[in-house]
Amino acid sequence: MRLSREEQRALEEIEERLAFEDPDLDALLARPHQDETSMLLFGEACRKVHAVPGQVWRIAVLLCVSVILIVVGLLLTTSS
Repeated sequence: MRLSREEQRALEEIEERLAFEDPDLDALLARPHQDETSMLLFGEACRKVHAVPGQVWRIAVLLCVSVILIVVGLLLTTSS
């Protein structure tokens, strides 16, 4: 969502005031976030690390489905 001209101007004034009143905080806020820095430095390797939780989730779901199927199979064979 884009800001209106007035909102953009107000934001720029706030940023200028912050830079003037507290330059240390301004420098801290201007630094890239830790994830952005690591993505810039490590690129593809960092993306692979962030992909691991998705893979773990898929394996956990597959494991749960397998356990449920085994339990259902055992229940069906023992009830006969």
